Amino acid sequence: MLQDRKFRRVGGTTELESDVRLLAATNRDLSAMIAGGQFREDLYYRLNVVTLQVSPLRERVEDIPLLAFHFLRKFAQEMGRSIQSIAPEALRNLQGHTWPGNVRELQNVIERAVLFCSGDILLAENLPETLTGQALCKQQPCFSELELGRPLPDLLEQVEGELIRKALVQARGVQAQAADLLGISRSNLQYKLKKHLLL
Repeated sequence: MLQDRKFRRVGGTTELESDVRLLAATNRDLSAMIAGGQFREDLYYRLNVVTLQVSPLRERVEDIPLLAFHFLRKFAQEMGRSIQSIAPEALRNLQGHTWPGNVRELQNVIERAVLFCSGDILLAENLPETLTGQALCKQQPCFSELELGRPLPDLLEQVEGELIRKALVQARGVQAQAADLLGISRSNLQYKLKKHLLL
């Protein structure tokens, strides 16, 4: 039994004791799932001794360098690389990303970068284009690529989308700060992010 710290091996008859702490993580609302009959209430109360709420990575920009260096050391050692550091530009790119995949996405990005890095310092060019902004201008025209001759409302939509992207990069993915930079409310920003398919 979980609460008694006792268990039996599969197929075994002897009850064994353990001195362990069980950690469980989820991105779901377990209270709502219990109400909807999708999660066992008794299991919830067995697990829910101490609850820690962890904000998404985009709201913990200060943690990104610490995590990035941790993963850098881990993968450099695993791959036998002599990479010692991360270039400031690469760190700015990492901190400017919104990280929809949270820490796991950051881990994958650093693993890939270590694989492609040929020197002692991980550079911005070792990061995926989605982080360095190169892909951004390929997917969405930058200001210099505005096509005159198109209807003004279309051009304004294009400019709005580009300004929102720039604000998010400058605010390092923190929506509240990006909304302040743009002089709009956070709810208005979220509406515009959906409209421009950025959320």
